[in-house]
Amino acid sequence: MSLVADHIDGPRTTADPSVDLSDLFAFTNPADPTRTVLIADVFSFAGEAALFSNVVSHNIAVRPVRMAGTGNAASFKSEEPEVRFTFRFEVFSPNKSGERQAQVGTCKLPGGCTLSVLVGDERGTSTQDGAIHVFAKLRSDPFFVG
Repeated sequence: MSLVADHIDGPRTTADPSVDLSDLFAFTNPADPTRTVLIADVFSFAGEAALFSNVVSHNIAVRPVRMAGTGNAASFKSEEPEVRFTFRFEVFSPNKSGERQAQVGTCKLPGGCTLSVLVGDERGTSTQDGAIHVFAKLRSDPFFVG
């Protein structure tokens, strides 16, 4: 498993923690080793009423690499072009009864197709061929400042 972590460290994320992309996890799917799971942790300190920000695009970009060389000559060599997923979320207003509406977003996939994502939907959404499955929801982040 790979992890990249970077919690609230710049003026923009200090001013608006909802735009903070703080953790990125990448690992092989335990149920299917031919698939890779990517998880982006956004807004680490979000409360139950939190929303995804509508003012930023959340991007996950990955590039397959291979080890080249050995010992002191070891390096990473890129094998394929970058694969990018871009998430944007909409703003909504309460409905007439004052109840909170579900937030909707989009995920632009490599190749340009777009999936609509309903925030909080446990089923998520998939491409027609099932190759890509996307979720967007509130989850507990075990990170804390002590």
